[in-house]
Amino acid sequence: MPKEEIKQEELKEKQEVEEDTVRMPVMATVKDIKEIEEGVHSGEITDISVREVKFDANVVKYLDIVIQTMSKDGTDVDIRTSCPLNVSVKSDLGILLKALGEVLKPKEEIDLTKALIGKKVIFQTTNNDKGYADVLKETLRAKKE
Repeated sequence: MPKEEIKQEELKEKQEVEEDTVRMPVMATVKDIKEIEEGVHSGEITDISVREVKFDANVVKYLDIVIQTMSKDGTDVDIRTSCPLNVSVKSDLGILLKALGEVLKPKEEIDLTKALIGKKVIFQTTNNDKGYADVLKETLRAKKE
């Protein structure tokens, strides 16, 4: 068989395989929106995670913080905030850690899981243009028992 005929036959076979390919559905559940009123709230930090965001040639790590609080209807709801994963006495994360009672000493490592998870906090929210509540990071501090 000439080379050109072989290529045509391979192309035809490939198209037939693609036509027979069954796509699996991608499913998502529509969530009920739990509104959080603007103002001061109390809650508990229940989870943290690190994510990387690429800016041009640089990669910046962020710490995502999940706080469980109450929604308008009185049910538990998670609200999230984040800050760069940079600990110093003047960074957002450093200021939060100090507000939660941590002592920051240069060149010492800090276990963020132990320092944050389970902490009772108070914070203020404001609603954005989509109707979601945003935590004002500078207001996040330890709740006095």
